[in-house]
Amino acid sequence: MSELIPCPTCQALLRIPAGAAMIRCPNCKTVLAVEPAEPSPTAPAAVPVSPPPLPFDRPKSGSGAARGKPTPPAAPAPVAKMVTATGPGAPMAIPVKPRLSAVNVQELTSGKDDPPELVEKRKRLRRELRKMEERERRLAERYKELERHCRYGRMTVTLLMWAMRSQALAVMLLLPGLLGATLVEPSYATLIALAADAFGGIAALLIFAAFGFTMAGPEKGRHIGLMGLLITLIATSLAVIDFQTGWEAVSRLQEAPGHWSETLVYYKLFAPASALPGLSEAPVRVLKGYPFSVLSIVAAGLEFTRLVMICLLIQIYATQGNDVEAGHRSIATVSRVFWFLLLCAMFRIAAGFGFDWAQPEELWYQIGRGAHGLITAAAILGVGLGLFWASQVMDEVEEIVDHRRFVENDEKSAM
Repeated sequence: MSELIPCPTCQALLRIPAGAAMIRCPNCKTVLAVEPAEPSPTAPAAVPVSPPPLPFDRPKSGSGAARGKPTPPAAPAPVAKMVTATGPGAPMAIPVKPRLSAVNVQELTSGKDDPPELVEKRKRLRRELRKMEERERRLAERYKELERHCRYGRMTVTLLMWAMRSQALAVMLLLPGLLGATLVEPSYATLIALAADAFGGIAALLIFAAFGFTMAGPEKGRHIGLMGLLITLIATSLAVIDFQTGWEAVSRLQEAPGHWSETLVYYKLFAPASALPGLSEAPVRVLKGYPFSVLSIVAAGLEFTRLVMICLLIQIYATQGNDVEAGHRSIATVSRVFWFLLLCAMFRIAAGFGFDWAQPEELWYQIGRGAHGLITAAAILGVGLGLFWASQVMDEVEEIVDHRRFVENDEKSAM
């Protein structure tokens, strides 16, 4: 465990590594010898002797008081003596911090007439000085290496921040796209889908580049970068295939969809942007026997897994940068998006079984159509706001990924 002791020259607080016999003050560059202090004596423990007899004790039979004879005056009560306790039950010694003394490096050379004790002390100081210089050299190399890793780590966080903002904008475009396809005509949705997919493609490229920089960043996040590259590649490929099938299906449509379950082809159009909002419809589609796409469900699952890995990477960087709260807020994004989509899925199931039985000319059908529209809008807004909130956390973490904060966190962990 390291100690914090003021420097005798400049009074700067220095952290003494465990076992170090010599250190150098980073403020005034003075070489200081660590002199172990003598342990303080143990605190004395009071060990009382047997208690004095009480004045109202009954005298023994046959004594002078029992036979009517006067009782001699009682001896004075013994006073409890303080006995210093030793052994296994003795109190622990009070810890005393080591002392620091300045060392003049030029005076470490021994002369011919120096006493043997001084010669031996100078030899020991020279050995400790060489050890200190070697330790400083290793720390400088580690410091330089960590600075390079943190530079790539900041680039990773910056790319992920802009990727989340780009994808959040792409998700928000789903709302006018689906409303236009339902209320206007199918061609309106294709125009919005092209713009949304463009932002989604930019986000995928930024995420792919960010995971690539992660491989050269801090060591604790490199395994996440490797898995993230693989998942991003697979998820993007599935999204492109899903987009192609949706484009072919929409080109054959002649009119806007009447029922909410007929909007599946439009979700496929927006697959490169995000497949997460459509994931809230999957349970009710399966339960009610409506058309559903296994490819879209798998793509949405991979996209959610990618989001988990991104937030986990940001949490690792924030924790290493000595900001646990920012790391917690990063990983909280995953749970919020998950529970919000689950809540939307539950409301979708309730609306499906509560209103889908009605005919188009009935009032309950129109009420159900409005309920499904509100649930769709809530799912889109929830995912978009969640991604934007995650980008705000990444903006804060970008300043935390600093080699000085990483070194400070390592020192605290070593204490």
